[in-house]
Amino acid sequence: MAQRIKAFEEFPIYCWEAQYGGAVVSYVAAIIFHFGGSGFFQLHLTMFPVAVATLVLFYYVYRKMFNAMEALIGVFFLIFCPYFFLRHTMGAYGGYGETGLGVALIILISWRIREELTSARLPYLSFLLGAVSGFFFYILFLVLPAVIAFAVPEVWRAHQRRGATVLSHFCLGGVIGLLPMIIHSISSRGGIFLRAAGRSLSIGREAMQMTPAELAAEIFSAKILYFKTWLFSLPYMLGNFVLPEIFGKRVLETAGIFLAAAFIGFYYMVYKNKTSSDINDKFRQFAVFLALLFLFQWVANLNRTRHLLPLLFIIPVVLLSFMKCRPHWKTALICLMVITFGSQAYGVMQQMNYSMWDPGPAVRIMKEIGTKEFYGSYWTTYPIMFVSQGELIGSPSLLPYNEILSDRRPEDTKRIRASLRPAFVFAKNEKKIKADFQKYLTDQNITARSVNCPNATIFYDFSKIVHAVVERKWETTFISIEAKLTREERSNIL
Repeated sequence: MAQRIKAFEEFPIYCWEAQYGGAVVSYVAAIIFHFGGSGFFQLHLTMFPVAVATLVLFYYVYRKMFNAMEALIGVFFLIFCPYFFLRHTMGAYGGYGETGLGVALIILISWRIREELTSARLPYLSFLLGAVSGFFFYILFLVLPAVIAFAVPEVWRAHQRRGATVLSHFCLGGVIGLLPMIIHSISSRGGIFLRAAGRSLSIGREAMQMTPAELAAEIFSAKILYFKTWLFSLPYMLGNFVLPEIFGKRVLETAGIFLAAAFIGFYYMVYKNKTSSDINDKFRQFAVFLALLFLFQWVANLNRTRHLLPLLFIIPVVLLSFMKCRPHWKTALICLMVITFGSQAYGVMQQMNYSMWDPGPAVRIMKEIGTKEFYGSYWTTYPIMFVSQGELIGSPSLLPYNEILSDRRPEDTKRIRASLRPAFVFAKNEKKIKADFQKYLTDQNITARSVNCPNATIFYDFSKIVHAVVERKWETTFISIEAKLTREERSNIL
């Protein structure tokens, strides 16, 4: 996306084929590519300023509830987060890293409004809070629980004290922040909302044929099934927040159960304390934030660990609140957090040792043999296209692990389908599907040339036209063969 933006070929509002992730990070990357060239190192630089700003802002968030040393411990938790979340918060994943920055800004501006209820700057702060809330909601809707838990109560409190001006400024700012989403919704005829409704209600196009009673029963049944599945997987998902994946599923599930117990203890401690103070009010807001985050998962049918990403910023508040309210636990909690930091650092170092797939050799060979269209897996196709600067066009129709097809560029796949000479690229670790492909060629009496590079095998120059077709129902790849046709005949068939 950044390469296309840099070349003034496209100006997307959302990530390709993902109407829930704003394309802001791609525009930042395009600027970096303009000055520093296009590459993986430059790509990962795009999120570095966001990551640093998020850490600094959360220090100030924690500092409003704890002393300087405790706030620093909270920030260290974010720095030493497991590799799974390190990738999503500091990698160019589109939306996830920005979510932390958005949550921090929403909290700090909301609390500044509380502190300046009598200030002449209140309308300006309300407008700024609305703009930040709307803009980061456009980038990724995971900030919504923070908006409801922090922004809405503070704006409403200010509205009651200062009148409608505060509320109107907040709403105006929200509309301006949401402008990219509004523009895209109009141009896509409500595509965002239709997709969100379909996911939230667990229904597809077939729902149009149902009676209202049948539709209600279908939605209720799907929600119950979703909740059961989500609940059983919750301990493992929570465990990912405190320990790295290398310790295995059982250890992570155990850690997740302890974390869930800590959340329950946090709720008990916060609501048992009836004292009305600024810090207790802020603890209660975080408790509401936590509850809304889990509720949001159920409403939106979210079922991946990364969808709980804002938990990362809540956990330090939960643990540090125990230190504050239970001083005799302080030593034990500090030791526990140090052990956690150490295990996370070890896990990150182990993950860093895993070498990522390098598309460079495959790109050089494909250019040498003169092929421009190819089939590959999701994990090989887009890196090849990225490194080739768009000279090579691929379709991720090979599913080596029986994963769900994730085609971010359907128009590119259409171009491959129309090609008479597509190549096939198999990474070194995609042995099974490569063997199946070779067997298929032998069974069909098809000859082909192949070339091995250090981490991949490329098949090309087939005696018959060969295409990969994904059967969506079974999530497997079938290889379809067509006799050689003229371009005119091929166009007529398509």
